[in-house]
Parts: sequence; structure tokens; C-alpha cells
Amino acid sequence: MLFECLHGKRYFVVIDDLWEDNHWDSLEAAFPRESTYFMFPTPLDSIGGETVESIGAFYFNELVNRHLVHIEKLTKDGSVKTFKMHDLIHDLSIIKAKKEMRFDIYRPDRKSECLDNPCHRVSFQLLQLLDFEGFKMTDVPDAVGLLTELKYLGLRSSNTYRISNQVLTHLKKLEVLDLSHNAELKLPNSFCRLDMLRHLYTDLGTLVPLKIGSLKYLVTLGSVNLEDGTLEKLTHMNNLRKLGMVIQEDSSDTKRLDMLQNLTHLKLRLELRREVSNFPSAHDFPPKLSSSTLISAWIEPDKVNELAKLPELVHLKLLDV
Repeated sequence: MLFECLHGKRYFVVIDDLWEDNHWDSLEAAFPRESTYFMFPTPLDSIGGETVESIGAFYFNELVNRHLVHIEKLTKDGSVKTFKMHDLIHDLSIIKAKKEMRFDIYRPDRKSECLDNPCHRVSFQLLQLLDFEGFKMTDVPDAVGLLTELKYLGLRSSNTYRISNQVLTHLKKLEVLDLSHNAELKLPNSFCRLDMLRHLYTDLGTLVPLKIGSLKYLVTLGSVNLEDGTLEKLTHMNNLRKLGMVIQEDSSDTKRLDMLQNLTHLKLRLELRREVSNFPSAHDFPPKLSSSTLISAWIEPDKVNELAKLPELVHLKLLDV
């Protein structure tokens, strides 16, 4: 019926949240192929043809080209490290947000009108971005688990060392979790139920559950302490591009890195008490590796030369060597 209704007509279709290939397979036949335009909010390359990150980069470059944002610092590979919004656009955004959303910026040195009005907090359950950077707390409040629409949770530099299962269980739409610049922590098992998670930012030493391989949309995983046998589970994560990990002296994981076929960025801490006798050779590293950081006090110079054989390697950083 839908096919007959649309046949010969021009139309634009928006289909929200396609998370499985078979979902599109069952819908495709209902739409005529001529004069058809689709928009898919989906992380699947096989459906959309582009990743969420590539689309975001496209629109960001548009803002740069129009001088709506100004680049401040670049990384060594030429990508943007820090930027700031144009002053006029920044002021206009705040004015419009105050008018239409009752938005305000809290400052201790002045009174905030919006915070005095309870209506300002009515729509918190629709919140998609929550950033606690620099806000000191050892535990994440359980109330955060009620924000079921949350896509970004920032806990950077917050002294957090514990997140309860109650917080993570209901954050089904979370895509970015930033735990960097905190003490070492162990993520609960409910972390593996964050099915939509794409980026996890931590410092070296964070312990992740064994079932982390179930997070099939994860692009960034770093930096973590993997238990024996966990690295092999990461081979099923086809979207994984960036990984930071700790390898202990008695671990055999140095010989398994090549299983991560799509990995392009690797930050590796080798926790050794003596010179590396079994430093991985070039064929032990991921074949598409373009950037690598090695952290260890026991790496002989001739061992590092093995990395020169990696065909895609562009950037190499050595720390504490």
C-alpha cells in the first residue's frame, strides 16, 4: 500500500534510529527507488555509508570555513585539537538560549535568575548532554541514571572512582563516556549494556569488564587495563579504531595485537621490570596502525626499529624510555 501511494511522487523520508541491518532490509522494498531521498540517524556504515564521526567532521569544517568557530591548536597530524566559537555567535547563542530555553550560566559571583525558578529544571529528563568536568565527587549520583535520553556524560577531572550499576543500567542511548583524568577505577558489569556507546575516554589503568566485546559500535576505547583473554574479545569490535591499554610483564597480549585489523591508533603501556626480551615485531601490530604511543622504561632502541616496518605508521611517540 505504501509503495503504491508513493510511486511516481517526490518525497523525503526520515527514519529514526536504525540500529540493525535487517531493519532496513524489511523496509527498503516499501519505497520506490525513483525520486527518493532518505535521512538515516544511524551509526551503521552499511546503511548510511558514513560514520557519525565523519558527518560531524563535515559540519565542523563548514563552521570553520564560515568563520563561525576559530581553530586555536592543531595536533601533529593536522587535526583540530582546540577551538573556540566566534565571540558574536557565542553571545547570540546565549541570548537565544536564555529567551527560548531559560538557559543560564551559573557563576558564584552573581545571582542566577533561572536557577531560582523551579520550572527551569522540569525538562531535565530530556537532557542529552551532562558535563561534570572539574566537579569533585567520588560517586556519580544515582539520579543521573534517570536521564534516559543522555548521549554524553562527562566526568573528566572529577575525582570519580566509582560508578554504580544503578547509574549505567538505564543509559541505553549513551554514546560518549569521558572518565579521563580520574583515579583508577573498575567499571561495573552494567557498562557492557551501553549498546550505543561509541567513545570511552579513560586514563591508563581503568579496568573494564570481560564482556566489553559486546559493545559493537565502540570506536574509541582508552586507556584501559585488560584482563587476560579480553583482547581476543576486542577482535569482534569491527568499529574499534583507537585503543589505549596496559600490558603486564607476563601477558601474551603483545603477540595478539595484529588481530585488531581495523585499529589505527594505539597507546600502549608496557609495565615491565626489566628490558623487553619479547618486544612485539612489526607483524604483531595492527596492519592499519597510523599512530602509536609507547610507554615503558625498558625498550631497547633496536626494538623500536621494528615499528619502522609498519606501512601505515605516520606518528610515533615514546614516553619514559
